[in-house]
Amino acid sequence: MNSDSKPVPEQVNRSTLSRNGQRIVRNGWLNLAGHMLYALLQLVVVFLLARQLGMVGLGDYYTLITLMLIVQLIIESGMGTVLTMSIAQSPDGARQRIAEASGIYSIISLASALCMLLLGGGLFLFRDDTPFRLAILGAAVACSAIQWQRFAAAVFQASETFVYENLAKVL
Repeated sequence: MNSDSKPVPEQVNRSTLSRNGQRIVRNGWLNLAGHMLYALLQLVVVFLLARQLGMVGLGDYYTLITLMLIVQLIIESGMGTVLTMSIAQSPDGARQRIAEASGIYSIISLASALCMLLLGGGLFLFRDDTPFRLAILGAAVACSAIQWQRFAAAVFQASETFVYENLAKVL
């Protein structure tokens, strides 16, 4: 501190900035490689699905996937964002908010699964196809699981801090 009782700014160490810059670039490349691998694997999965399911089966598959995404987005209605904001604004009450949100997400998860079963069952009511009924059941379970994944993501995102490593996510 100087004579005016003001803190003296610390000198920025160039090697620290260089090291942090290298980590940002490395993390950016790793993020890009991960996305490229994901896109490649998704292409392989779509190709294999098309070969195995045929034209009608692939259409049914994408109908179920689309229905599942619509149901879980409408039922969730941004609760993950609200949870993240609530925890980030007052971290001291995070345990209580997480406990309350887990109850709400239980209801959301159950509602998603039931809605998927009703819509999927109603959409394909007149089909006498047991494997497809199992697919609807699987989509309902997946819809419920997506809700819990969003809950966990909201909790973890609330505890993130903005440091050099996370700058790559913004860029």
